[in-house]
Amino acid sequence: MGSIQMFLTIGGLALLSVLMLIFFSSSGVQYDTKKRNEAVITATGVAQSLIEEIAAKAFDEKTISKTMNKTDSLTLVTSFGPDPGETNRLLFDDIDDYNKYTNVDSLGGLGAFHYRVIIRYAQKFNPDIISLARTFTKRADISVTNDYMQDTLKLTYVYTY
Repeated sequence: MGSIQMFLTIGGLALLSVLMLIFFSSSGVQYDTKKRNEAVITATGVAQSLIEEIAAKAFDEKTISKTMNKTDSLTLVTSFGPDPGETNRLLFDDIDDYNKYTNVDSLGGLGAFHYRVIIRYAQKFNPDIISLARTFTKRADISVTNDYMQDTLKLTYVYTY
């Protein structure tokens, strides 16, 4: 083998090495992107499931067995959270029982999903504005985090009576 052939062989191997490096590094990026997207989709599903679970509950402790037409009978903001004896979410019977509820679920190969629920009263015609007064509108803010996600996923849902 001549020196020119040896030089071409070494150059070819060097070019092949660079191409393999580019291919495998882009495969790693694709894998990370796939995991990140999978985590966002799963987190959205977790939050949506909570939204639907909360929607199935009574609007307020006072509306479980009767209807209300005055907001001053509704639960005070300072009393939001589980009632005595409601030790887990299966026992929650109204929306504000979920206030400050947190949990961790391990789903598939994506690791732990941490979620937190905050329930607040909101203004009826502008639910983006939190109300310190009792209203017939409650807002749930659900935050979900996971190691594969770059940021916290936040979903908001408004429940009205």
